[in-house]
Amino acid sequence: MRGDYLAIVTLGFGEIIRITVTNTEWLGASAGIKDIPPPPSIGPDNMGTSNDGLFQIPHLAWDGLVPLIDTDRSTAFLTFGVLDAIPYYWLILTALFVVLLGDFLVKRSRVGRAWEATREDEDAAELMGVPTFRYKLLAFALGAAIGGLAGSMLASGQGGYINPNNFPLLLSMLFVAAVIIGGAGNRWGAVFGGALVAYLPERFRGLSDWRLLVFGLALMLIVTFRPQGILPPRRTKRALEAEAQIEALEGEAVDV
Repeated sequence: MRGDYLAIVTLGFGEIIRITVTNTEWLGASAGIKDIPPPPSIGPDNMGTSNDGLFQIPHLAWDGLVPLIDTDRSTAFLTFGVLDAIPYYWLILTALFVVLLGDFLVKRSRVGRAWEATREDEDAAELMGVPTFRYKLLAFALGAAIGGLAGSMLASGQGGYINPNNFPLLLSMLFVAAVIIGGAGNRWGAVFGGALVAYLPERFRGLSDWRLLVFGLALMLIVTFRPQGILPPRRTKRALEAEAQIEALEGEAVDV
């Protein structure tokens, strides 16, 4: 399967997995999995004392999108627990930068060029000797690994508990919507799309149930008037510019 059909089947397969886990007793069924340990702490961890961690740093708080440094409070460096979630923030931010760096390096490698060729034209890539089936499996494996990393951080960050109901089908659809809105094929577009999809529903939370309607209308407008995404990749920009130049030349020829 290719294109949109592959995305639809992937979403359906993810829902099958969720329902299977919900009905599997040794995975906790609908009760979920508990007692998931946090990441290992570095340095002493005395449950909230001023001697936790290797050293203390000023506490970070957020006022909307504005970060605030609270000098009256301190956060233990790389000490993970339920009393302070800030170390998780720095850990996730570090993991995000590592994943982006890995994506940058992979895209410039032989594997990345094979993925791009498969995405643009799978038949042509096969004729050029690219084993597309193997590279597609590799892409799924890499995506699953990053998803597993994110899931482990989510589980440990919310008290060591997780259950299948945390992952409804709507969440998977939002992931796809984030990529489409941000711009498929552009890593910064995907990051921006994810931030936008996470921010807009919360921004309109005061509208209660109407916020979903506002969010849906915003997605429809973006997809209709900007189908290539808010931050399309450079090759898409070049293709659009070339298409515009061809249309301009055709218009000049008609006028003549």
